Amino acid sequence: MQGEVYSYQMITDVTERTLNKYVAEAIACPEKTKMLHTAFNAAFWLWFELTRESKDSNRDADGTRFMDLILMFSEQ
Repeated sequence: MQGEVYSYQMITDVTERTLNKYVAEAIACPEKTKMLHTAFNAAFWLWFELTRESKDSNRDADGTRFMDLILMFSEQ
């Protein structure tokens, strides 16, 4: 893996699938919500750090969309 460069879109797609999976699992299994909320936060911040230097014009909108997903945890 050393030396490989991943595109902004690939990183964002994988992150979005992961975040949606955590939300779906929390809804299906409320007793795991706290653990999944922690995992969600970790995945979000990893995405943030990996894309910090990105010049992609969608980055702000993607970050906002991801932050909106976290609200799904409080709706349970």
